[in-house]
Amino acid sequence: MSLARKISKKYNTKIPDNWRRSYCKNCYKFLYPSKNSSVRLFNGEVNIKCHECNQIMKIPYKKREKRKKGELKLSITLSKKRNDE
Repeated sequence: MSLARKISKKYNTKIPDNWRRSYCKNCYKFLYPSKNSSVRLFNGEVNIKCHECNQIMKIPYKKREKRKKGELKLSITLSKKRNDE
């Protein structure tokens, strides 16, 4: 992972989200759930704890779920209005 970080810094590019979330930001080790990390859902965020250095990464997910829920309600109300007319 250190090589990937060096390359991304040298060429000023971002590491993709799926790769960025699969390693610890503190000790730069790959995270394997149940082997060297644990994943928990807590208060609208995903908590990933590294067992190597006890660092916790917090990734919010509630906003995305609320947006999907709002879009679903909107589509249901629009379809009801169309059926009533």
